[in-house]
Amino acid sequence: MLNLRPNTYTLSIAMSIFASISSLSHGKQFHGYILRHDFSLETSLGNTLITIYAKGGILNWSLRMFNEMIEKDTTSWNALISAFAQHEKGKEAMHCFKAMKDAGRVKPDQATFTAILSACSHVGLVNDATWIFNSMVNGFGFVPGEDQISCMVNLLGRAGYFDEAEA
Repeated sequence: MLNLRPNTYTLSIAMSIFASISSLSHGKQFHGYILRHDFSLETSLGNTLITIYAKGGILNWSLRMFNEMIEKDTTSWNALISAFAQHEKGKEAMHCFKAMKDAGRVKPDQATFTAILSACSHVGLVNDATWIFNSMVNGFGFVPGEDQISCMVNLLGRAGYFDEAEA
């Protein structure tokens, strides 16, 4: 009989499936397996755990996974910002975005800007969203995509800035 064990890549694929179907119980079981079998919290595993715990409503565990990660990539930061956005924690998402910029090791991408603008939209942070949108265009040179424009229109409409939303 072969003694086969999953590797980090295999675990990451399985956990991504659990994250996509929001299966917190399976995600917790795999997290336990990772701990019991001394897998390091590699970036791909950590990113998936952040998402699993956020979708399961356990935001403090998402933050814990992020903080325990040795290396963080853009996806790691996006996962945490998205977790805050899902739970209407706009200020925390802003703090995370600023920490990402200050750390300087990774750069935001289109998904980052969509996540942070969505977080701002959920809680009405018009000034912060405007600053981020301008930073996206002027500071990082991104052309706003449909997702970012939708977030801004949604935010401005919710806040009663109908003329600005139409422009």
